[in-house]
Amino acid sequence: MSIGHGRLITAAWTAGIAVTTLVAINQAAAQAAVSTQASYRADLTLNGKATDAAERIMQADSRAITGKKVSTGDTVDGTLAGMKIVSTGLEVSVAGTPSAALRQAIATSAGGVPVRIRTVAHSERQLEQVGDTLTKQLPSLRKQNIQPVEWGPDYDSNKVLVKLRHYTPAAAAALTAKYGSDMVTVSTTSVQASASSSRTNDTSPWHGALKIINKTNNGSCTTGFNVVNANGVRYLVTASHCGSKGDSFKNSNGKTVGKITYWNKSIDSALIRANGNNSVWADPNKSTRLVRTSATSDVLGQIVVTDGATDREVMAVEVTAVNQTVSYSGYTVKHLVRGAQTSGVHAFSAGDSGGPVYQIQSSGKLKAFGEVVARRTDNASIGWYLPERYILSMWNLSPMVSV
Repeated sequence: MSIGHGRLITAAWTAGIAVTTLVAINQAAAQAAVSTQASYRADLTLNGKATDAAERIMQADSRAITGKKVSTGDTVDGTLAGMKIVSTGLEVSVAGTPSAALRQAIATSAGGVPVRIRTVAHSERQLEQVGDTLTKQLPSLRKQNIQPVEWGPDYDSNKVLVKLRHYTPAAAAALTAKYGSDMVTVSTTSVQASASSSRTNDTSPWHGALKIINKTNNGSCTTGFNVVNANGVRYLVTASHCGSKGDSFKNSNGKTVGKITYWNKSIDSALIRANGNNSVWADPNKSTRLVRTSATSDVLGQIVVTDGATDREVMAVEVTAVNQTVSYSGYTVKHLVRGAQTSGVHAFSAGDSGGPVYQIQSSGKLKAFGEVVARRTDNASIGWYLPERYILSMWNLSPMVSV
């Protein structure tokens, strides 16, 4: 973990916040903590606690500002610049002085997980605005042979990090001149992304993480978590690039699963009208797992599991970026989360699109985090998933869960 360009503040403003909850540390201590990062991240119990703490803080902060729960988990606090799981627990970055709502949220919602504060120049909302401007200007940039593949807030540098299909110094200079070198940085590594489009014997009610085959084009994908609308109608979620509205799907044994009835390219998500259940296939580690709840936020450093028809259940995928915009296979999708399998094992292969992303809780049941949509073309251990909350919000759905 890099401290980037931020600075860690003292506890001058922390009166009234329990020191067991908020820990302010100096730069030297932060650097010394790096050596323990790998062992901390390997402890999934601690990682899960930090993930839950981040989720509670985000929700408490949002409720204090808006008066209600924010269904998609978008940042509403103008001082918040992101969160990251670190060796000591949770690090929260703020632009300037943290708001009263954020201070109170940390004090009441961290649940014993140590929290340290880092101050930076730009809030996440400011960086998102730059990213949104870039998205709108994408056609113009492509005419100049500048081809962004992924862009969004980079926690460590506190800038918008842009990754290009073909990096050149000229393209990097043009972007930093256009958006400001204090707001944008360009990776020197060229990156290409493609849809993760490419287990088998299942019957209704269908599980999540089911291999499905498009009857029209014979393309293979995976179902995500099963969902239900307010009228009790059930759907299987998959990626919209796996088919078009009206396309019918079968399983590997030729049994009809259902047709796409809702399709949305902007979030690369589609709903298949079919009778699903509240569990997912989880081989090779376990036969199936029950779904317990759905996450309302994602935090850097959290460890998740991907579960696709090709790679099957893959552990130890670390979240390395949140709220990213990614361009792939004719799609440009916002709000994506980037993950990287920590040992380089494939976790986002062709055919895994639509597959569920989750954490396994102490009960053995799952917290749903999202659905796989894309992968690094040259490295299938790295890919992106769409947070589940955007799917639920788009169509006013609820996850099918086991209480």
